[in-house]
Amino acid sequence: MTTEPDPMMSDTAQGLIAFLEWASRTGELAPNTAAAYKTAVTKVLEIDGEAWTTTNIGELDIARQLDRFARLRANRYNAPSLRTYGNRFSAAITHYRKYLEDPSGFRSSQPKVARGKGMEKPQPASTAGPKDHGRDNRLRTAAPGPGIATEPSDLVQYPFPLRVGVMAYLSLPRDLRHSEAQRVATFVASLAIDPTPDTTSELLKEP
Repeated sequence: MTTEPDPMMSDTAQGLIAFLEWASRTGELAPNTAAAYKTAVTKVLEIDGEAWTTTNIGELDIARQLDRFARLRANRYNAPSLRTYGNRFSAAITHYRKYLEDPSGFRSSQPKVARGKGMEKPQPASTAGPKDHGRDNRLRTAAPGPGIATEPSDLVQYPFPLRVGVMAYLSLPRDLRHSEAQRVATFVASLAIDPTPDTTSELLKEP
């Protein structure tokens, strides 16, 4: 009875692909990682034609192969993609050669991640705040500092007839100071929105 040789031990591109599939099945490499390596190996070696699967990995000049790949595929991939393929190709061969040296003791040295654990995507800090429903909501109440009266009994509400049919109310301290009154007046003045005078009609009236 003859035993067929293990394809992974062939030290060829075909053996490398078989190794990556085995590593994915056994968990020595994460499935996504193994798949990415397999794609890179295929892309980099297929520049040599249909017989690329017979490429001898042990005799392969990796740097020269990647240089040829970059020159021949520069019109298909941008520089970052070429570097990514190159890094994955080199990593795949490193794992494969390590396996060939000691198949029974091979460990990828990559941490194994349990399914569903450690894969949570970090969530960005929320920047959402209360919706602005009007001009009054644009002024937020700051934390009171020392010496600032905060009790409702310290404020007096003063009605102020702003215009016909509109009554405004100002909540001010009982002991309002002159400098504070000036600041309030300046602040209120900054809130005013006066319509832009329409000079068009005036110009039309000119002879």
